[in-house]
Amino acid sequence: MRVNAQLIDSRNEANVWAQTYDRDLADVFAIQSEIAKAIAEQLQAKLSPNEKKAIEQPPTTDLAAFDLYSRAKSLLLKANFSVTYEPNLREAIELLDEAVTRDPSFFDAYCQLAYAHEYLYGQTGSDHTPARLALAEAAVQAATPAATGCSRNSFGARTISLLRAARLSRRPRPIGDRAARVTQ
Repeated sequence: MRVNAQLIDSRNEANVWAQTYDRDLADVFAIQSEIAKAIAEQLQAKLSPNEKKAIEQPPTTDLAAFDLYSRAKSLLLKANFSVTYEPNLREAIELLDEAVTRDPSFFDAYCQLAYAHEYLYGQTGSDHTPARLALAEAAVQAATPAATGCSRNSFGARTISLLRAARLSRRPRPIGDRAARVTQ
């Protein structure tokens, strides 16, 4: 596999830095780490020890799980900008379920899975059922750093803490010009 990485100055479109990486596909996470470190160095960014650890630690060791996760993330992005979001969300959920089945410690996949279930449950209200809420909460529980041994991802940690803070079952849900609460 060949990866061409470039750092472009957006003010004048000047090429600030470029590097080509030729590696085996199995080294995809090592390449990501190497590129992230090189870009941080070029930007003269000071990385904290936690940021360095996050760069060095791959999200999963299962390339097939990572592929499923990547495809699901693409569908979730499409869903955010589509009127017909539901098929994309449901397909993303299927892909993420496969990803966490392949790698039960895949923290990022659980975070996206919790987000997708919560989106159907709360954001759109298209599946405002106890079963959907239970799926969102199960993904949140599975994604806890203690359960997965992974506390490196700040987006994932924010996602989980936001979902917990919202207390999904108690947050008001818009219904027309009124709001409803679901309690257990």
